[in-house]
Amino acid sequence: MSKTSTIPGLAYLPVRENSAKSAADFLEARRKIDGAEGLWRIENKLYDLETFAKMHPGGSEWIRLTKGTDITELFESHHITDKAKRLLPKFYEREATSPRSVPLTFLPDGFYHTFKKRAIEALKNVDFHKPSITTNVITDSLAIMTFALSFAAALTHSYTIAVLASKYL
Repeated sequence: MSKTSTIPGLAYLPVRENSAKSAADFLEARRKIDGAEGLWRIENKLYDLETFAKMHPGGSEWIRLTKGTDITELFESHHITDKAKRLLPKFYEREATSPRSVPLTFLPDGFYHTFKKRAIEALKNVDFHKPSITTNVITDSLAIMTFALSFAAALTHSYTIAVLASKYL
């Protein structure tokens, strides 16, 4: 009996059957079905990001690990501005020869890009460098509750209190 993915159109990875699963096994299985031809695939285009890896703001490890896989979803979700998309043509190699193994799309006028544009617009006036007093009070209160309940759980040997402490983590 052939197994299928729970997401319609998504290729099933047989590595899911292994009892000892690892990230390395997952990536190797992705390389076999993603059609990236030893490069990095974004949508239906293949890129050679080897030279860019050293300059990648997020570090070279992520790029090194994902060589030979389809990184479309990761690329789209981790780059809020269009700066990375403007850099891509420098590393373009060729069109992919096989269709994507993931049925998700990122059309320019689709849900994801529309939402992203609206989010960027809404976040333009947010000062991320100065947290609000409310945010600090909430964060500090949660930390104090966690420590207090953890201490109480240790003193009383109460699993109930320990479970309550874990809710604040």
